[in-house]
Amino acid sequence: MKKSIRSLVSLFFALLSLSACAQAQSESFSWDSIQPTQTVNLTWHRCNFDFECSTLEVPLDYTNPTGPKASIALTRMPARVPRTSEEYKGPILFNPGGPGQSGIDFIHTLGYWLAIELGPHFDLVGFDPRGIARSTPRVSLFKTQAERTFFEENYLKQMVSGSGEGVSKAWGLGHVIGKLATAHNAEENRYLEHINTPNTARDMLRIVESFGREKLMYWGISYGTVLGATFATMFPDKVERMVLDGVVNMDDYYNLTFSDDLQDAPTILTHFFDACASAGPSTCAFHESTPSGIQSKYLSLINQIRNSPIPVYYPNRFDGRPVYGLLDYSKFQTVVFYSLYSPYAWFPRLAEALAALHDDRNPQPFFELGGARAFECPCEPDHEDEPDRGVVVEGAAVIACSDGARIPPGLEEMKQAFAEFSAKSEWAGVWAWGRMSCLGWPKKTPGPALEGPYVANTSHPILFIGNTADPVTPLAHAKKVSKGFPGSVVLTQDAPGHGSMTTTSFCTQLRIREYFNNGTLPEVGTVCDVDASLFPSDNEGNKRRNEGNKGDNVSERSLEGVNVEQWMDAVEKIAKEAAARRVYGPLRT
Repeated sequence: MKKSIRSLVSLFFALLSLSACAQAQSESFSWDSIQPTQTVNLTWHRCNFDFECSTLEVPLDYTNPTGPKASIALTRMPARVPRTSEEYKGPILFNPGGPGQSGIDFIHTLGYWLAIELGPHFDLVGFDPRGIARSTPRVSLFKTQAERTFFEENYLKQMVSGSGEGVSKAWGLGHVIGKLATAHNAEENRYLEHINTPNTARDMLRIVESFGREKLMYWGISYGTVLGATFATMFPDKVERMVLDGVVNMDDYYNLTFSDDLQDAPTILTHFFDACASAGPSTCAFHESTPSGIQSKYLSLINQIRNSPIPVYYPNRFDGRPVYGLLDYSKFQTVVFYSLYSPYAWFPRLAEALAALHDDRNPQPFFELGGARAFECPCEPDHEDEPDRGVVVEGAAVIACSDGARIPPGLEEMKQAFAEFSAKSEWAGVWAWGRMSCLGWPKKTPGPALEGPYVANTSHPILFIGNTADPVTPLAHAKKVSKGFPGSVVLTQDAPGHGSMTTTSFCTQLRIREYFNNGTLPEVGTVCDVDASLFPSDNEGNKRRNEGNKGDNVSERSLEGVNVEQWMDAVEKIAKEAAARRVYGPLRT
């Protein structure tokens, strides 16, 4: 699956080979040493090699601007042109989803390649949304990391079982989370109610203004589309460029329903069966001669796991520490479901893991596919709340539950809602936590943080992007939300997976580049093919690359003099790194 990236590899190592002084600055950098900026002209500090970091002070409660403050952590991949130059086009802000994912981690992972893809004229800015990771006050429902790890391992990683007992247990745990939030909120002067999407949208406007700009340029993925559409609803005259990629249904999100999110997930499994049969046994380890044969073997394996879970114990390949657990139906469904997010990267490994289970009843490859590792809980008091520890799993619940309408707290109402959801999707048990985590959540009002309708006539049209088979943000959602924003266009990427970065598409990424640089939108009805296969052969990459180059006019002129080979390398690298490092999408597997 790995291909040579020639010139880009050289560029990458050149970028990493900074001066000893710069490296020393990066290694000694600490977020605690930064004083939040309160004015325009942020103070930037070198961090993580040639990235720069800063913090911006904003009101915790925008209705009380002189009251308590929040601090928003920022990073940027600096533009390669002077900011005083006419060629400088300003900052592009990014949000990778979650909710609760770190925009700083996203840019530190992909910033080098995004700078090549989008061009040298922009500062690429990642930020940790208020309450998340390095931004403060940092959300946390637990006193210690030990408590969080115990609760996550024993409860949050379990699928909601479709049995009556399973729904009742999940309902009870949801109320436990609500009680934790209520107690923590009282101790911390009710700050949780201010950790919401509308306030983060206000923070984004402050970030833009701190750059001396008036309008926002933004690329939001998954939940990031909620944040973008919320900003566009609140500040329609402040939109300069906005890409919403893997679009969430705004009504469902703010009402905490999620009932139609999974409508395309079964289609992606069909892609797996079809592509595996076509690929052959040397490329797809779970191969049978027909898609129906692969599907039958898959369903048989599900029944085996459901009836006879497999105990797991093996030494970690890196240091020999034990990895242990149980491969049951809950774990099986969860791992398969999250592989649907990035099928081009994960389907070959999924096939190998399924084959090991089917042929040898060996659970290790499957456990590793799900990100299993040796149990570790850093419990030293001095290290419990280090900002650089990154996101916490409850951050997603804090944002979603603060945003969403209050849901009926009764068990019977929850059983009925889950039964209706289960009738629509076999994956309901994986997805139901988004609703159940909000039972008993402390809210000032029963309504959502932002009331609809989510419509606005923006100062520049929005570019929406949707895949033809997305497991959690179906193309239908992009088309629905787009209707609320006149002049917007939906660009369709003909691929399974979550968001445009799920795979390589020179067609899609070229249009994103053109949109940010020139403001031009694709023609209505544009459908972009992808330049990848679900089960690629060894020599397939170069063939597809050449066909994509010819078929989509990826030329020197369309890239404004940029080296085409280098640009295509960057696009491929973004897709690979985004999938391999899971830089957007679900927080847990």
